[in-house]
Amino acid sequence: MILYNIKKKCWKVIARLIEFKDRNYWIFLAKKIFWKIRRLCLPRIIIHVYAVCWNEETILPYVLRHYSKIANKIFIYDNMSDDNSIAIIKEYPNTEIIEYDTGGTMRDDIHARIKNNVWKKSRVWADWVIVIDTDEILWHKSLLEYLKLCLKKGITIPVPKGFDMVSESLPTSQGMIYDEIKSGVFNPFFCKPCIFNPNEVYEINYGSGCHRAKPAGKIIFDKSKDLKLLHYKYLGLEYVLKRQKLIKERLSEINQREGWCWEYNIEDEFVKRFNSLKNKAVNVIDTI
Repeated sequence: MILYNIKKKCWKVIARLIEFKDRNYWIFLAKKIFWKIRRLCLPRIIIHVYAVCWNEETILPYVLRHYSKIANKIFIYDNMSDDNSIAIIKEYPNTEIIEYDTGGTMRDDIHARIKNNVWKKSRVWADWVIVIDTDEILWHKSLLEYLKLCLKKGITIPVPKGFDMVSESLPTSQGMIYDEIKSGVFNPFFCKPCIFNPNEVYEINYGSGCHRAKPAGKIIFDKSKDLKLLHYKYLGLEYVLKRQKLIKERLSEINQREGWCWEYNIEDEFVKRFNSLKNKAVNVIDTI
């Protein structure tokens, strides 16, 4: 009788656990096991990058040049670019283009939905995913070594220091953009969880704009001063204002209603921001 009662209680606990966690969670746990097996067989670090893009022909060569050095696969979610972006992406063999259509408008709700979900297909196969916009470069002088150390310590979300990078003109280098444009200003808005272990993080739960998140799963943060997210948006005032006008015309009804990216409606905001950054900028690459 006692044994029967114990079994009955155990089954109740199991039933409640099953009821509490959905089917996707159990798949997530199973994939975590397969990831650990894969790590034993293939211990080298594997990185997948997920980027959202619209008409980024100016910055794309630099972003792809950087991530191609560290990532095994780069997934570009392109919002129907009509400049040279697609041709540039196709020059890199480790890239894959996935197009999505928002009717010629900027939809931050769809942007967030993409970033909250697409990385999940990297479970088992990647140790880290980097989820970014195409003007963002995750930089560390020894990124792969740092990520190996994070895995060893059980860190699941390394949080970078964010910087708005600024220059008087567009880059001209055939090398890395951060070897040419090193000046920036710290911006806490870009200290965002853009890199994480997809096998330990169940949901990232980005909000609108994807600068803040409420991750679920095994969440262990690390804030290293050497890990930096470099935001290459302010590449000369002419470039800045050209992008501002283009994006202003694309703001969707829902963006306007919710106040998402409201600053694109005001040209003066970009002029003030550019001049402020230019006056405050310091070398953030060679700083120890």
